[in-house]
Amino acid sequence: MGERMAIIVNHWPSRLGGQEKSSPNREAAARLCMAISDSLWKVDPNIGVIIMGDLNDDPMDPSCAKVIGAKPKLKDVQAHGFYNPFWKMLDDGIGTLAYKSSWNLFDQIILSGNLAESKDQDGKWMFDRSIVHNYDFLRDTEGSRQGYPKRTYSAGVFLNGYSDHFPTEVILKRYVTRK
Repeated sequence: MGERMAIIVNHWPSRLGGQEKSSPNREAAARLCMAISDSLWKVDPNIGVIIMGDLNDDPMDPSCAKVIGAKPKLKDVQAHGFYNPFWKMLDDGIGTLAYKSSWNLFDQIILSGNLAESKDQDGKWMFDRSIVHNYDFLRDTEGSRQGYPKRTYSAGVFLNGYSDHFPTEVILKRYVTRK
Protein backbone atom coordinates (compact mmCIF):
# COMPACT_ATOMS: atom_id res chain seq x y z
CA MET A 1 0.00 0.00 0.00
CA GLY A 2 1.23 3.52 -0.81
CA GLU A 3 2.08 6.24 1.64
CA ARG A 4 -0.88 8.41 2.60
CA MET A 5 -0.88 12.20 2.46
CA ALA A 6 -3.45 14.82 3.45
CA ILE A 7 -3.45 18.31 1.95
CA ILE A 8 -5.26 21.10 3.78
CA VAL A 9 -5.86 23.91 1.28
CA ASN A 10 -6.45 27.35 2.79
CA HIS A 11 -7.23 30.97 2.08
CA TRP A 12 -7.02 32.59 5.49
CA PRO A 13 -8.77 35.85 6.43
CA SER A 14 -7.25 39.06 5.09
CA ARG A 15 -5.39 41.75 6.98
CA LEU A 16 -8.29 44.16 6.51
CA GLY A 17 -8.25 46.58 9.44
CA GLY A 18 -4.53 46.02 10.02
CA GLN A 19 -2.28 43.07 10.74
CA GLU A 20 -2.55 43.23 14.53
CA LYS A 21 -6.33 43.67 14.64
CA SER A 22 -6.97 40.87 12.11
CA SER A 23 -4.35 38.40 13.44
CA PRO A 24 -6.83 36.55 15.74
CA ASN A 25 -8.82 35.51 12.65
CA ARG A 26 -5.77 33.90 11.03
CA GLU A 27 -4.75 32.34 14.33
CA ALA A 28 -8.22 30.74 14.51
CA ALA A 29 -7.71 29.35 10.98
CA ALA A 30 -4.33 27.97 12.07
CA ARG A 31 -5.92 26.31 15.13
CA LEU A 32 -8.45 24.64 12.82
CA CYS A 33 -5.58 23.33 10.66
CA MET A 34 -3.93 21.92 13.80
CA ALA A 35 -7.19 20.29 14.94
CA ILE A 36 -7.57 18.66 11.50
CA SER A 37 -3.94 17.50 11.57
CA ASP A 38 -4.30 16.03 15.06
CA SER A 39 -7.48 14.20 14.01
CA LEU A 40 -5.72 12.78 10.95
CA TRP A 41 -2.78 11.56 13.06
CA LYS A 42 -5.17 9.86 15.53
CA VAL A 43 -6.57 7.81 12.64
CA ASP A 44 -3.20 7.26 10.92
CA PRO A 45 -0.05 8.29 12.82
CA ASN A 46 2.04 7.91 9.65
CA ILE A 47 0.00 10.17 7.38
CA GLY A 48 1.90 13.12 5.92
CA VAL A 49 0.12 16.47 6.30
CA ILE A 50 0.58 19.52 4.09
CA ILE A 51 -0.92 22.91 5.04
CA MET A 52 -0.89 25.22 2.05
CA GLY A 53 -2.42 28.32 0.53
CA ASP A 54 -2.62 32.08 0.81
CA LEU A 55 -2.26 32.35 4.57
CA ASN A 56 -2.20 36.19 4.60
CA ASP A 57 0.64 35.92 7.12
CA ASP A 58 4.39 35.47 6.84
CA PRO A 59 6.18 32.36 8.16
CA MET A 60 7.29 34.14 11.36
CA ASP A 61 3.84 35.55 12.22
CA PRO A 62 2.01 34.03 15.23
CA SER A 63 -0.47 31.97 13.16
CA CYS A 64 2.34 30.03 11.46
CA ALA A 65 5.21 30.15 13.95
CA LYS A 66 3.29 29.82 17.23
CA VAL A 67 -0.10 28.23 16.55
CA ILE A 68 1.08 25.76 13.90
CA GLY A 69 4.58 25.79 15.37
CA ALA A 70 6.20 25.58 11.92
CA LYS A 71 9.97 25.67 12.26
CA PRO A 72 12.44 27.31 9.88
CA LYS A 73 15.00 24.51 10.29
CA LEU A 74 14.28 20.92 9.37
CA LYS A 75 16.48 19.56 12.16
CA ASP A 76 14.12 21.13 14.76
CA VAL A 77 10.96 19.36 13.51
CA GLN A 78 9.35 16.28 15.05
CA ALA A 79 7.27 13.78 13.01
CA HIS A 80 3.99 15.43 14.08
CA GLY A 81 5.41 18.94 13.98
CA PHE A 82 5.72 21.22 10.97
CA TYR A 83 8.51 22.55 8.78
CA ASN A 84 8.16 25.77 6.77
CA PRO A 85 10.70 25.81 3.93
CA PHE A 86 9.63 29.32 2.90
CA TRP A 87 10.84 31.00 6.11
CA LYS A 88 14.46 31.18 4.91
CA MET A 89 13.37 32.48 1.51
CA LEU A 90 11.65 35.47 3.09
CA ASP A 91 14.70 36.02 5.31
CA ASP A 92 16.72 36.11 2.05
CA GLY A 93 14.39 38.78 0.58
CA ILE A 94 12.28 36.51 -1.65
CA GLY A 95 8.52 37.03 -1.38
CA THR A 96 5.31 36.21 -3.19
CA LEU A 97 3.69 39.65 -2.98
CA ALA A 98 4.75 43.19 -2.27
CA TYR A 99 2.92 45.73 -0.14
CA LYS A 100 4.12 49.29 0.49
CA SER A 101 7.57 48.54 -1.02
CA SER A 102 8.07 45.51 1.22
CA TRP A 103 7.99 41.79 0.35
CA ASN A 104 5.74 39.30 2.11
CA LEU A 105 5.54 35.54 1.67
CA PHE A 106 1.88 34.69 2.30
CA ASP A 107 1.72 31.78 -0.17
CA GLN A 108 3.16 28.94 1.86
CA ILE A 109 3.39 25.17 1.77
CA ILE A 110 4.06 23.82 5.26
CA LEU A 111 5.03 20.15 5.65
CA SER A 112 4.60 17.78 8.55
CA GLY A 113 7.83 16.45 9.99
CA ASN A 114 7.18 12.93 8.73
CA LEU A 115 7.21 14.31 5.15
CA ALA A 116 10.12 16.66 5.74
CA GLU A 117 12.51 14.24 7.42
CA SER A 118 15.35 12.91 5.36
CA LYS A 119 15.51 9.32 6.56
CA ASP A 120 16.34 6.89 3.80
CA GLN A 121 13.31 4.62 3.94
CA ASP A 122 12.39 2.72 0.81
CA GLY A 123 9.24 4.11 -0.80
CA LYS A 124 9.09 7.16 1.53
CA TRP A 125 8.25 10.61 0.23
CA MET A 126 10.80 13.20 1.37
CA PHE A 127 11.07 16.97 1.01
CA ASP A 128 13.58 18.00 -1.64
CA ARG A 129 13.19 21.76 -2.18
CA SER A 130 10.82 24.73 -2.28
CA ILE A 131 10.41 27.30 -5.03
CA VAL A 132 8.85 30.73 -5.50
CA HIS A 133 8.05 31.10 -9.20
CA ASN A 134 8.95 34.75 -9.70
CA TYR A 135 9.74 34.57 -13.40
CA ASP A 136 10.19 37.76 -15.44
CA PHE A 137 6.96 37.17 -17.42
CA LEU A 138 5.01 37.22 -14.13
CA ARG A 139 6.48 40.60 -13.11
CA ASP A 140 5.33 44.15 -13.75
CA THR A 141 7.84 45.90 -16.01
CA GLU A 142 6.93 49.56 -15.50
CA GLY A 143 5.68 52.11 -13.04
CA SER A 144 5.73 52.05 -9.26
CA ARG A 145 5.03 48.29 -9.21
CA GLN A 146 8.05 47.37 -11.36
CA GLY A 147 9.37 43.96 -10.32
CA TYR A 148 6.21 43.10 -8.36
CA PRO A 149 3.74 40.39 -9.46
CA LYS A 150 1.78 41.57 -12.52
CA ARG A 151 -1.88 41.84 -11.55
CA THR A 152 -4.78 40.95 -13.78
CA TYR A 153 -6.73 44.06 -12.72
CA SER A 154 -5.95 47.18 -10.74
CA ALA A 155 -8.58 49.80 -9.92
CA GLY A 156 -10.92 48.18 -12.44
CA VAL A 157 -8.40 48.38 -15.29
CA PHE A 158 -7.42 45.16 -17.09
CA LEU A 159 -3.61 44.80 -17.01
CA ASN A 160 -3.27 41.47 -18.82
CA GLY A 161 -1.36 40.03 -15.86
CA TYR A 162 -1.63 36.81 -13.89
CA SER A 163 -1.97 37.50 -10.18
CA ASP A 164 -0.88 39.83 -7.40
CA HIS A 165 0.96 36.82 -5.88
CA PHE A 166 3.76 34.67 -7.27
CA PRO A 167 3.03 30.91 -7.20
CA THR A 168 4.93 28.57 -4.87
CA GLU A 169 5.87 24.90 -5.10
CA VAL A 170 7.51 22.18 -3.07
CA ILE A 171 9.22 19.17 -4.60
CA LEU A 172 8.88 15.84 -2.83
CA LYS A 173 10.93 12.87 -3.95
CA ARG A 174 10.32 9.23 -3.26
CA TYR A 175 13.34 7.43 -1.85
CA VAL A 176 13.95 4.15 -3.63
CA THR A 177 16.85 1.81 -3.02
CA ARG A 178 18.50 0.30 -6.05
CA LYS A 179 18.50 -3.51 -5.90
